[in-house]
Amino acid sequence: MENIFDTYFNNKLYFVLSEDGCSVDKMVRHDVAIIVHLFYEDMADYYLAKLSEYARYFDVYVITPKKTIEEKAKKSDLNAVLKDIRGRDISAFLVAAKDIHSHYKYVCFTHDKKEHSESPEEGVALWRQSLWSNVAASTDYIFNVISCFENNYDIGVLSVPEPIGYEWTIWGKNLWLNNRKVTRELFRKLDIDADFDENKPPLTIGTSFWFRTDALKKLLDYPWKYEDFPEEPMPLDSTISHAIERAIAFVAQDAGYKTGIISCKQYAKEQLLFYSKCFGDIMSTMMDCRLFPNYSSFCDYKQKMRLQIMINRAKEIYIYGAGKIGHQTYDMLKWRGYPLKGFVVSDKNDNEDSCIEVGQLREMVEDVDYLVIVATSEKYKGEIEDTLNEYGVMKYIYYKDLGKLLGY
Repeated sequence: MENIFDTYFNNKLYFVLSEDGCSVDKMVRHDVAIIVHLFYEDMADYYLAKLSEYARYFDVYVITPKKTIEEKAKKSDLNAVLKDIRGRDISAFLVAAKDIHSHYKYVCFTHDKKEHSESPEEGVALWRQSLWSNVAASTDYIFNVISCFENNYDIGVLSVPEPIGYEWTIWGKNLWLNNRKVTRELFRKLDIDADFDENKPPLTIGTSFWFRTDALKKLLDYPWKYEDFPEEPMPLDSTISHAIERAIAFVAQDAGYKTGIISCKQYAKEQLLFYSKCFGDIMSTMMDCRLFPNYSSFCDYKQKMRLQIMINRAKEIYIYGAGKIGHQTYDMLKWRGYPLKGFVVSDKNDNEDSCIEVGQLREMVEDVDYLVIVATSEKYKGEIEDTLNEYGVMKYIYYKDLGKLLGY
């Protein structure tokens, strides 16, 4: 199974859509719902004014824990649902809106956003722009989102691009943060088959996206309750809410759909200009400091660092393949003092008592930082990768890559 980010990147599933003019049959609007979670009373008027425009064409639902916002929404002739504050936008999506999704083919879910004392105001404003403008920039834009779905039957989710701004650092780091374990637990709960690679981004950060209801059926049909979510004040990380936020594209993939990114033209222009300047400044500095002569050398360095981190973290190392290459790799690592646990094979023969079948490995390393070194002929590489992915063994590298890193 291909990782969701690789599918997105390799298929170029980044769609820049116009805010003006659309070609889709507007009768499709009866299959569309826009669901918005509003929390901040001082920003409610801004969002409600926009939503009132869209309500002329689509069914709009405002979900809020604030009575004042509920009353304002009803006065604007919008559907309003009062919810428990617990779970914030995620419980709005999965608990308060549970009976809404099934009536529609396409649904937009988004929410308001406000800077906190520790957040840069300009940066949050740019993020708010991404969360809102890239799902609901205008009525025509919304119809163009629907057209994107109608013309791409394998697309199940369309999420927003990352925010831009000089103060944002999270998108330059690992987007999983401390949410790997809780996301794996969620996958098991929903019976989601996924290529979980912590070195690749999850695509859906921010809980602002469009989706086909068929694509997220496993998530939507689960009997979520407010009590499933942490009480306020909600922790900043490692909660079921953070896991669900990151799991959206994986749920869609499990249902047979791909996830893409949508952007309005204005935001795409700003993002391209911002990245061009940032990339140019960074590369210029790296070359001036003689760190990397070009981008390719930087990528090589990054790959070596990733492998080094995986090796250093591993408390147990297994060699996949008990042939000549496998034994040579085992002897080399043993001589260097690495924590080797044994050999892994696809099917164990009678004379391989010391080997572990790959089907047993997942259970053995469930709660351990492990690493599998694939040490077989190149012609078996794809077959072995499929086998490891099938059994949920995601932390593996190839012996040739290891050799480049360790110099053997």
